[in-house]
Amino acid sequence: MNSTVFTTILFLIGVFLLWINFSIDKHSDQTCLSDKVRQANKVILAIGVSYIILSLTYATCKLKCNCDKVDVDDNLHFLFLAVTSIVLIILGSIINVSSKKNSCEKDTQIYSAFTVTSAVLMLVITGGAFYIDKKNIKLK
Repeated sequence: MNSTVFTTILFLIGVFLLWINFSIDKHSDQTCLSDKVRQANKVILAIGVSYIILSLTYATCKLKCNCDKVDVDDNLHFLFLAVTSIVLIILGSIINVSSKKNSCEKDTQIYSAFTVTSAVLMLVITGGAFYIDKKNIKLK
Protein backbone atom coordinates (compact mmCIF):
# COMPACT_ATOMS: atom_id res chain seq x y z
CA MET A 1 0.00 0.00 0.00
CA ASN A 2 1.35 3.38 -0.95
CA SER A 3 1.99 5.71 2.00
CA THR A 4 -0.04 8.46 0.31
CA VAL A 5 -3.02 6.13 0.00
CA PHE A 6 -2.59 5.08 3.63
CA THR A 7 -2.42 8.73 4.71
CA THR A 8 -5.57 9.57 2.78
CA ILE A 9 -7.40 6.59 4.27
CA LEU A 10 -6.22 7.60 7.73
CA PHE A 11 -7.49 11.16 7.23
CA LEU A 12 -10.90 9.93 6.04
CA ILE A 13 -11.18 7.54 8.99
CA GLY A 14 -10.31 10.42 11.33
CA VAL A 15 -13.01 12.66 9.85
CA PHE A 16 -15.52 9.80 10.05
CA LEU A 17 -14.65 9.16 13.70
CA LEU A 18 -15.08 12.84 14.55
CA TRP A 19 -18.51 12.80 12.89
CA ILE A 20 -19.47 9.68 14.86
CA ASN A 21 -18.20 11.27 18.08
CA PHE A 22 -20.13 14.49 17.64
CA SER A 23 -23.27 12.60 16.63
CA ILE A 24 -23.16 10.35 19.69
CA ASP A 25 -22.31 13.31 21.92
CA LYS A 26 -25.21 15.34 20.58
CA HIS A 27 -27.74 12.57 21.15
CA SER A 28 -26.47 11.38 24.52
CA ASP A 29 -25.70 14.68 26.19
CA GLN A 30 -28.82 15.31 28.25
CA THR A 31 -30.50 11.93 28.55
CA CYS A 32 -27.63 9.47 28.82
CA LEU A 33 -25.95 9.38 32.20
CA SER A 34 -23.60 6.47 31.45
CA ASP A 35 -19.94 7.06 32.18
CA LYS A 36 -18.98 4.16 29.90
CA VAL A 37 -20.67 5.83 26.93
CA ARG A 38 -18.89 9.10 27.63
CA GLN A 39 -15.48 7.44 28.13
CA ALA A 40 -15.75 5.29 25.00
CA ASN A 41 -16.87 8.34 23.05
CA LYS A 42 -13.83 10.28 24.31
CA VAL A 43 -11.54 7.49 23.07
CA ILE A 44 -13.22 7.64 19.65
CA LEU A 45 -12.60 11.40 19.64
CA ALA A 46 -8.95 10.93 20.59
CA ILE A 47 -8.41 8.33 17.86
CA GLY A 48 -10.10 10.54 15.27
CA VAL A 49 -8.07 13.63 16.16
CA SER A 50 -4.81 11.68 16.26
CA TYR A 51 -5.51 10.18 12.82
CA ILE A 52 -6.17 13.60 11.33
CA ILE A 53 -3.03 15.07 12.92
CA LEU A 54 -0.92 12.10 11.80
CA SER A 55 -2.15 12.29 8.21
CA LEU A 56 -1.71 16.07 8.01
CA THR A 57 1.78 15.78 9.48
CA TYR A 58 2.76 13.22 6.88
CA ALA A 59 1.23 15.32 4.07
CA THR A 60 3.15 18.38 5.25
CA CYS A 61 6.36 16.37 5.40
CA LYS A 62 5.74 15.07 1.89
CA LEU A 63 5.30 18.62 0.59
CA LYS A 64 8.38 20.00 2.32
CA CYS A 65 10.87 17.20 1.81
CA ASN A 66 11.36 13.92 -0.01
CA CYS A 67 9.63 11.43 2.27
CA ASP A 68 9.50 8.70 -0.36
CA LYS A 69 12.93 7.52 0.77
CA VAL A 70 11.51 6.60 4.16
CA ASP A 71 8.53 4.42 3.35
CA VAL A 72 6.87 2.28 5.99
CA ASP A 73 6.43 -1.44 5.37
CA ASP A 74 2.98 -2.43 4.09
CA ASN A 75 2.57 -4.95 6.90
CA LEU A 76 2.70 -2.10 9.39
CA HIS A 77 -0.08 -0.27 7.52
CA PHE A 78 -2.27 -3.37 7.51
CA LEU A 79 -1.57 -4.11 11.16
CA PHE A 80 -2.34 -0.51 12.15
CA LEU A 81 -5.71 -0.54 10.36
CA ALA A 82 -6.59 -4.00 11.70
CA VAL A 83 -5.86 -3.00 15.31
CA THR A 84 -7.85 0.20 14.83
CA SER A 85 -10.79 -1.79 13.51
CA ILE A 86 -10.75 -4.12 16.49
CA VAL A 87 -10.55 -1.21 18.95
CA LEU A 88 -13.46 0.53 17.22
CA ILE A 89 -15.54 -2.65 17.31
CA ILE A 90 -14.95 -2.88 21.06
CA LEU A 91 -15.72 0.81 21.65
CA GLY A 92 -18.87 0.71 19.53
CA SER A 93 -20.05 -2.39 21.39
CA ILE A 94 -19.41 -0.76 24.77
CA ILE A 95 -21.42 2.31 23.72
CA ASN A 96 -24.24 0.16 22.37
CA VAL A 97 -24.58 -2.02 25.48
CA SER A 98 -24.17 0.88 27.92
CA SER A 99 -26.66 3.07 26.08
CA LYS A 100 -29.27 0.28 26.17
CA LYS A 101 -28.77 -0.27 29.91
CA ASN A 102 -29.00 3.45 30.72
CA SER A 103 -31.98 4.28 28.52
CA CYS A 104 -30.03 6.59 26.25
CA GLU A 105 -31.59 7.95 23.08
CA LYS A 106 -32.14 5.48 20.28
CA ASP A 107 -29.84 7.54 18.02
CA THR A 108 -26.90 6.76 20.31
CA GLN A 109 -27.45 3.06 19.70
CA ILE A 110 -27.80 3.64 15.96
CA TYR A 111 -24.48 5.52 15.75
CA SER A 112 -22.72 2.91 17.87
CA ALA A 113 -24.03 0.16 15.57
CA PHE A 114 -22.85 2.25 12.62
CA THR A 115 -19.39 2.45 14.23
CA VAL A 116 -19.22 -1.33 14.69
CA THR A 117 -20.45 -2.01 11.15
CA SER A 118 -17.94 0.42 9.65
CA ALA A 119 -15.11 -1.06 11.70
CA VAL A 120 -16.00 -4.59 10.59
CA LEU A 121 -16.08 -3.39 6.98
CA MET A 122 -12.69 -1.71 7.46
CA LEU A 123 -11.32 -4.95 8.93
CA VAL A 124 -12.59 -6.97 5.95
CA ILE A 125 -11.14 -4.47 3.46
CA THR A 126 -7.81 -4.45 5.30
CA GLY A 127 -7.72 -8.26 5.27
CA GLY A 128 -8.55 -8.30 1.57
CA ALA A 129 -5.87 -5.75 0.78
CA PHE A 130 -3.35 -7.73 2.83
CA TYR A 131 -4.26 -10.93 0.95
CA ILE A 132 -4.01 -9.20 -2.44
CA ASP A 133 -0.67 -7.67 -1.48
CA LYS A 134 0.78 -10.96 -0.26
CA LYS A 135 -0.42 -12.97 -3.27
CA ASN A 136 0.80 -10.24 -5.67
CA ILE A 137 -2.57 -10.18 -7.39
CA LYS A 138 -2.73 -7.47 -10.02
CA LEU A 139 -5.99 -5.52 -10.04
CA LYS A 140 -7.15 -4.09 -13.36
